[in-house]
Amino acid sequence: MSRFFFALAPDKSTREQILACRKQLDISGRFIRPTNFHLTLLFLGRLSINQQQDVIRQAQKVHFKPFELVLDRFGAFKQNIFWIGMQALPESLVLLHQQLLSTILQSDKINLTLNLEHETKNYQPHVTLVRKVTTRTVLKPSVLQNLPRPNIHWRVNEFILYESIDTPDGVCYQKIKTFSP
Repeated sequence: MSRFFFALAPDKSTREQILACRKQLDISGRFIRPTNFHLTLLFLGRLSINQQQDVIRQAQKVHFKPFELVLDRFGAFKQNIFWIGMQALPESLVLLHQQLLSTILQSDKINLTLNLEHETKNYQPHVTLVRKVTTRTVLKPSVLQNLPRPNIHWRVNEFILYESIDTPDGVCYQKIKTFSP
């Protein structure tokens, strides 16, 4: 059984803009490959083949209209993770996340241990740029606030079910299914 998650993937232009922002910063650590840039909608964990099929069937019920995200802030998690995200979450993103979560939880065949309230309250969408940051000063709130503000406009036209695969060269995310409006 592999690990699966739903996410948004930036198009080539957006991915290049994210990478350009990261290159402008004085930061060191384990850089995320640009091909792995994504914004997680819902982490599912390990799924059997039958659960994968049910998850896909449920996700096909999710309807949304294309929308735009604006990546306009940097942030950090205590686990030495540096990311780019949004100051204000667009309602369309929140609704997509909630609809996807509730639709997946409606299936009695999937049996995932997802908590709707916990997932919704703690949802902090971001694109991880660097893991295991060694430049500790960049993680301080005062330093984060003084970094140059990014301004990346990202048009969302689809969401994707990914499988996370461990390889000798690091994690690889394989697209399983793309869902469009």
